[in-house]
Amino acid sequence: MVARVAAAALVLSTALSVSGTHFLLNGRPKFLVFISYFDAMRRADAAPNGLDADFAFFRGKVDGVRVFANWLAYGCPPKPATDTLFDLSGVDESRWPSLQRVLDTATEYGLLVDVTFDRDSVHRPGGMSQPSYVRALADVTRRLKGAYPNVYFDLQNEWDNRGAHAITEAELREAAAAVHREDPGRLITASGAFVKDAGLNFAAIHDPRDAHWFEEPHYRDALVAGVATLFQEPKSFSTFCPGQDKDDTPGRHAAAAANARKAGAAGWTFHTRTSFRMDKAYKGGASRYVDLASAAEKAELSRLR
Repeated sequence: MVARVAAAALVLSTALSVSGTHFLLNGRPKFLVFISYFDAMRRADAAPNGLDADFAFFRGKVDGVRVFANWLAYGCPPKPATDTLFDLSGVDESRWPSLQRVLDTATEYGLLVDVTFDRDSVHRPGGMSQPSYVRALADVTRRLKGAYPNVYFDLQNEWDNRGAHAITEAELREAAAAVHREDPGRLITASGAFVKDAGLNFAAIHDPRDAHWFEEPHYRDALVAGVATLFQEPKSFSTFCPGQDKDDTPGRHAAAAANARKAGAAGWTFHTRTSFRMDKAYKGGASRYVDLASAAEKAELSRLR
């Protein structure tokens, strides 16, 4: 780990585990709340200590952040990027320090990290093959083994919802097995339909964004029976491009989190597109979440607890 994660900071690091239908933090059950923070790696690159203001703001409001290792160059429409963690053959060494800065800073602030991977976002000429993808996941796992008990992997975002690019159930099992060969203790999931006996530690559900998305029956009906269920990407509070769905009704996201907990969920995510672009060039460099989020969004985030 880099120097900024000193011994004193490690006290804040939280060990995440799963027991039955619940998450455990340092061995104690807790309903977890995350926030979408997809462009974290570019935010880390944007300025010295580029994550600190945001992570300080999140602390006490959420338990963790969801980041994408292979995130698009987001715009309207989003475009393929060449600065993803993975290139065609595996881990891009020039991008590794950016991910590690995210993990180290989150550890310092006592935040969990959902590191979400996406094979089909690596759109460099030819596309990333399944063997290369599996090797890259195993490589990341090997590098992080024995560290960051506050980090889990989403092996493939919406694995079953990519049309011609969707990975197969067999490919998902192969990816999960590769990670657990390198580190049996690393928690893993794959967002989308839960696959039993695939080595996944919990379900990461992207529930329908219908008119009842915030109500308790909606969450109760979407739970995976007998499995810890994280609602990872509900209706967003904000839009990035015109026409995108959102619900910015005051109090509704707080109600959704409470109702997910009542329904028996293990966790829930405050989904926001505000974090979809936070690179140095965006908004003249004023691209921290605390600068980009509206007062209404910040108020809703503060209601969650």
